[in-house]
Amino acid sequence: ALRRISKEDVHNITSGQVITDLNNIVKELVENSIDANSTSINVTFKKLGSEGLEVSDNGDGIKVEDFPNLCRKNYTSKLENFEKLIDVKTLGFRGEALNSICNVSQVSILTAEASKAPRGYDLTFDKEGDLVAQKLINQSKGTTIKINDIFKNLPVRRLHLEKHSRKEFQKCLQTLMSYLLILTNIRIIVYNVDASGKKKIMMKTAGNSFLKDNIINVYGATGLQGLEEIDLKIDLDEKYSIKITGLLSNSSIGSGRLSKDRQYLYINQRPVEFKKIMKLVNDVYKKFNYLQYPMVLLNLEIHEHLIDINVTPDKKTILMSNKYEMI
Repeated sequence: ALRRISKEDVHNITSGQVITDLNNIVKELVENSIDANSTSINVTFKKLGSEGLEVSDNGDGIKVEDFPNLCRKNYTSKLENFEKLIDVKTLGFRGEALNSICNVSQVSILTAEASKAPRGYDLTFDKEGDLVAQKLINQSKGTTIKINDIFKNLPVRRLHLEKHSRKEFQKCLQTLMSYLLILTNIRIIVYNVDASGKKKIMMKTAGNSFLKDNIINVYGATGLQGLEEIDLKIDLDEKYSIKITGLLSNSSIGSGRLSKDRQYLYINQRPVEFKKIMKLVNDVYKKFNYLQYPMVLLNLEIHEHLIDINVTPDKKTILMSNKYEMI
């Protein structure tokens, strides 16, 4: 017989789909910091993330009136209704992430608005996303989100995180690298605190104005070797066009790489997976340099009305109008 699933069980099931691993948590929190107009973001892992993590920024901070609904499901300042989805310019918009993170971990948030700092607040939320504690603290402008006891109520995922913490951590670094490379004028530092309490910088950018400087920060001075700047404009019709900017390996033998390990594609600075476009880039490159693959760092600037970002929970798959015309 058909039975109605309880509200709590529905919540647990859907949260498990939004937050499937440590990487999802990191991605959602960093995107929140970016959307909050931050110019400095620090990401700190504790024992590769197995003991928790912390994301702090110097962004707008959170308004006091928003505290009660901050981690409740489907509360967002970025989207009023479904019809407005085509106009969304922020990385996040569903109002699901913080609520889902609460459901799979322990969440506390320190925040202060620019106009109120150093008067800030320490907020604690339960697994349903309800605010259960609030106290005044000294806090600089911005927000710090502390995540502990990750997957404590999902024993299989918890065991997987503990057994494969290094692999999961590397996955997080790959995701973070995609933001470090494309974002200009935002300083991002990624730390790891080991079992002895030693804090080590894993990678960082310096709030650079140019992509080339980001590449030097992430890969070192040799990372720029063989790269050419790309700046193209494709007119789709009288109203819409696509601008393609970034960096790409030139086709000389020795300028490429032996694997596809440095290939990043973005739409409006959002990291995306677009296999057909990336395959096209690799196929054309192989005609000139059959021994190697190119480094790819390309951003497609496209009008919001031509794309659908509400396809998958992680928002990395995007549907695009005029796809084949552009290709």
